[in-house]
Amino acid sequence: MQKRSDFDRFHHAQLSGEPESEWDLGEDYEDAFNSDAENDGAAMPDNADLPAWGPPSGFPEQPDLPSWGPPSGFPEQPDLPSWGPPSGMPEQPDLPQWGPPAQMPGWTEGPQWTGRYCNIRFIHAAADGPQVDIYVNQVQMISAVQYSELTEYFMVRSGQTVVTIRQTEGGQVVNQTSFLLENGGLYTAAIVNSAAGIALYLMEDVACNKSVYNSCIRVANLTNQAPALDIIMNEGRTLFSNVRFLDVTDYKQISPGTYDFGAARSGGCQTLPQIQPRRVVQIIPIVIGETCRQEVFVTAQRTIERDRVYTMYIIGNAYSQPYMNMILAESYFDSY
Repeated sequence: MQKRSDFDRFHHAQLSGEPESEWDLGEDYEDAFNSDAENDGAAMPDNADLPAWGPPSGFPEQPDLPSWGPPSGFPEQPDLPSWGPPSGMPEQPDLPQWGPPAQMPGWTEGPQWTGRYCNIRFIHAAADGPQVDIYVNQVQMISAVQYSELTEYFMVRSGQTVVTIRQTEGGQVVNQTSFLLENGGLYTAAIVNSAAGIALYLMEDVACNKSVYNSCIRVANLTNQAPALDIIMNEGRTLFSNVRFLDVTDYKQISPGTYDFGAARSGGCQTLPQIQPRRVVQIIPIVIGETCRQEVFVTAQRTIERDRVYTMYIIGNAYSQPYMNMILAESYFDSY
């Protein structure tokens, strides 16, 4: 302790400027001081060679990362356009806005309503005509259609449409006609006889204004072998009059029920008073209507259902076989 204290005093003297001769501590103290200095120096480890910016060289090196993304060892990202998927993705089909048709030609579930498509069906009304195959824009819709047959509706693209009629036996083209079909339209194309041979006649299957309980009916005369026709009902009233070849009448409302319809020569009706008064307690009107006494070519019993839209097609010949027939068909306007 005496030596450490003397040593401190010695340094204090050096700092204060006192002469060193007054602080002679002797050889033993100098030996002890030198020994402590050597020991202190051996106990201090050398400093590692550290860079000024990071850890010692023994640490693992950091990857060279670009400032904008992952290190170069990561897999490259595909070159994506700003508007969609990478070029390797399969292309999407060219679909209309409402979506693709549920089925292509041949389905029988009624028409679908779309932005770029329409629906068309066919009736073979050419008396004595051959079986035919029907093509729309070179695509076969149906084959071996016989006289008096009415097809289902087929979905086709709207726009300018070419309909080709070929004989089933031999494939000879008997008619080819171009039609402009509107988006979402509903059509019936009739194969009919004409002065020039087999022809196509296009009818639009439009809706009608009616009550929910009633139905609508119209008549299309597709026979060129008969005079103008009146369509009469079982109690003698005239439903439509003077319907000529290729005429399509306006709709009329009709109540549900079973009726006897007839097609007769136009212009042979005798009109009776429509109202006869009869006194009981009060005047009760009795509706008589028109009584027809003309030549009747055909009669047929048909059932009218509630909330439907019908077209009655008149086909055949008035005086020769195949004789006249009445085909009652429903159009798909159930929501009207």
